Amino acid sequence: MDKKEKKDLEREAIINYLGKLLTLEKEHSLLPGSRNPATVASFLGLKEDELEALKEGSKDKAMQAAEELLKDAEIREKMENIPFKKGDKIVGVGDDITSDFEGWFEIFRYVVDTARPDLELEWINAGVYQNTTHDVLRRLNNDVMHTGAAWVILHLGTYDAQRLHTASERTHVSLAEFWENLNSIDLALQEVVDNPLIWISPSPVITEQMMKVPVFEGIIQEDDLTEFREVLSGKTGYVVDPQGLRFGRPANSWNFLADGLHPSIAGHLVTVRELIHTLTKGKVVGDD
Repeated sequence: MDKKEKKDLEREAIINYLGKLLTLEKEHSLLPGSRNPATVASFLGLKEDELEALKEGSKDKAMQAAEELLKDAEIREKMENIPFKKGDKIVGVGDDITSDFEGWFEIFRYVVDTARPDLELEWINAGVYQNTTHDVLRRLNNDVMHTGAAWVILHLGTYDAQRLHTASERTHVSLAEFWENLNSIDLALQEVVDNPLIWISPSPVITEQMMKVPVFEGIIQEDDLTEFREVLSGKTGYVVDPQGLRFGRPANSWNFLADGLHPSIAGHLVTVRELIHTLTKGKVVGDD
């Protein structure tokens, strides 16, 4: 493979796959270049207009998915019972499953804003590529606690459960550390967020597909995720799909991209449905 062919393949991977997941402007927010779209695009090997087109294309897909969901009369009815108040700020916290330009947080944003424009909500997507609970805990103060969030939605645990190729005998973050990190995140946020926290269980995966992707530093096994979900299911607040059944058991392939890790738009829509159902049924775990 010559250099030109390799470069073309890399550009294609960025445009069709990685570009909608990467969050350089969040990961390096203290560096001036991260605030310059042209610099970020150049770092990705793209032109500024290519990066903008990628973002706009993903935005269009997320909005179309939201419009499709709102064709469901039951979903439209549930939106009348969404617990948000006018002017609330909503922050989504997690890894690239959250930061995805076409992901559950963006689709949920468009569903709520379309169905309930009277709420005039403010949204912040604080998902960062490949974050574990360690990473979230480290950046929690600046990225979440200082935003004035009324609601925080957390989708955590996917990369905690990863078994790195260099240390496959253990998960990247131990179950005990995961519990401690969640507890610290929970206690810190309860100090500044008046409403119950919203916890979404880690998305299912198809491990066999992950094993075919050379850029992954490890794999994730459903048995490990099950244990991490058990820890998360004990949290107070709203707990979305505590057993991780939303993609099917075994998980249906159409809910994933070809890598077996990242949800397709169909998969993200399933998560949004579960999120809406949990928020509107009026049951908060830990309520007396």
